[in-house]
Amino acid sequence: MNCPIIVHDWLPEPMLEHEIRLRAYYLFVRRGKREGYALDDWLRAENEIVHEMEPYRIRDSFSFRGN
Repeated sequence: MNCPIIVHDWLPEPMLEHEIRLRAYYLFVRRGKREGYALDDWLRAENEIVHEMEPYRIRDSFSFRGN
């Protein structure tokens, strides 16, 4: 009998949001704490985090062959 195993391939949402928030703040500080770029920082941080995680994502379901 083949049974699909559901594997979560992403950080839990609160952890992911926290990582994005930290990266966005880092971008803000690196730019000299100039105001007016919060959305740009967030979107860039989100993009960077997602791309960093890409090699670790599991895209396909695995099959488990039971007894």
